[in-house]
Amino acid sequence: MNHKLRLPHDLIGTIRQEIRELYASVAFADMATALAVLFEPIILYKILGLSIIQILLFMASIYAIQAVLLPLGAKIGARLGYMHAIFFSIPFMVLYWMLLYGAQVDFNLLLLAPVVYGIEKALFWPSFHATAARYINGKPSNKHDILYGMVMVMRILGPAIGGVVGYYLGLRVVLLLAAAMYLTSVLPLLVSKEIYAPTSYSFSDTWEIYKKYPRRFMSYMGLGEEIIIVTLWPILIYLILGNVAYTGLVVSVSAIVTATLLLAVKRIQGIQNQLQLIKIGTFVYSFVNLARLAVWGFYGVFMVDALGRSTKELITIPLATLTYERSERNGILAYVVFFQQSAALGKFLAATLAVVVFGLTGSLVAVFILAGAFTLLYMLA
Repeated sequence: MNHKLRLPHDLIGTIRQEIRELYASVAFADMATALAVLFEPIILYKILGLSIIQILLFMASIYAIQAVLLPLGAKIGARLGYMHAIFFSIPFMVLYWMLLYGAQVDFNLLLLAPVVYGIEKALFWPSFHATAARYINGKPSNKHDILYGMVMVMRILGPAIGGVVGYYLGLRVVLLLAAAMYLTSVLPLLVSKEIYAPTSYSFSDTWEIYKKYPRRFMSYMGLGEEIIIVTLWPILIYLILGNVAYTGLVVSVSAIVTATLLLAVKRIQGIQNQLQLIKIGTFVYSFVNLARLAVWGFYGVFMVDALGRSTKELITIPLATLTYERSERNGILAYVVFFQQSAALGKFLAATLAVVVFGLTGSLVAVFILAGAFTLLYMLA
C-alpha cells in the first residue's frame, strides 16, 4: 500500500547530517513496508475472507482513528521529541502485522488492528513530517545518496520478494518477515541522543489553518483516492494474474520505471512551477485510474501500474515540496497536523463513499470513477 511507505522520494538526498539516524531508521522501516504493503489487502481478501465492502470499512476505520488521534500524536512529539514519538510508533506497526497474522486463528484480533494502526499513524506521521519540514536543505551528501539507492532498490525488490515468499511459504509469512525487518528500524534511533527542546502544540493553531485555507483542505482530501487504489488495485492485480508471485513481480517491474521517472521529475521540479506539475499529473493520473479496469494480462497490468505510479509522482513530489514550504510560514507542527488530518479525513470519506457506491452498484468501475473524482481535488493545491 503506497500510502505507508515512509521516506518521500525527493527528500532523501537533501537532509542534514544531524538527523541522519532518524532517516536511517525510516529507511529500514520503508524497506520492511515494501515487503508487505502490496499484499495486505490480498491477505484481507484471500486469507481472511473479507468482502470488498468489509475491506473498505476496515480501511475507513483506520483513518477515522488516525484523524482523531493526530493532535495527541503531535502533542507527544512536541513534548518528548520527534524521534521519541517515532520510536514509540514502531511497536504499534509490528503489532498491527501480528494482529493480521493471528486473525486467521482468532478473527477477533482483526477488530483491534485498525485501532493499533491508527495509533501508529498518529504517532509517526506528525513527527516525521515536522522533522522533514524543519531540517531539509539543499545540500545533498554521498551518504544520503547511498541511502536513497538502498531504499529504491528495496522498493523494487520488495514486492517481488514478498510475492515469492508468499507463493512458496504463504502470505502470512510475509507479515512475519516484514515485522522482523521493521524492528531493526529502532536501532538507528538508539545510536545518539536526540537534541530537542520541548515545545507546545495546540489544536487551536491547526483549526486556524483550516479556517484560513479551506481550498488547501480540499486539495489534501484528494489523497482519499489513495485508499481506493492501494486497497482495490492489488486485489484486482491478483485476480487478473492468478497468484501472488506474478503480482509481486509485475509491481517490481513497474517500480523500475517509476524510479527512473523520479530522476526526471526531480530535474523538472527545479525549473517548473510546482502547481503546474500538480495539474499536469492530476490530469493524466485521473485517466489512468479510470483505465485500471480495462486491462488484462501481465503486460496490461504492468503498463497501467507503471503509468499510474509514475504520474502519481508528478503530484506527490511537488505537493510535498509545497507542503513543507507552507508549513514554515504557518507553524510547522500545526500545518503538518492540518495536512495529515485533511488527508486522513479524505481517505475516510473516500472509503466510506466507496462502500456506498459498491453497495449500490456492485461495480468496481463505479468505485474507480470515484477515485478519479477524488484525484481532481489535487488541482486545488
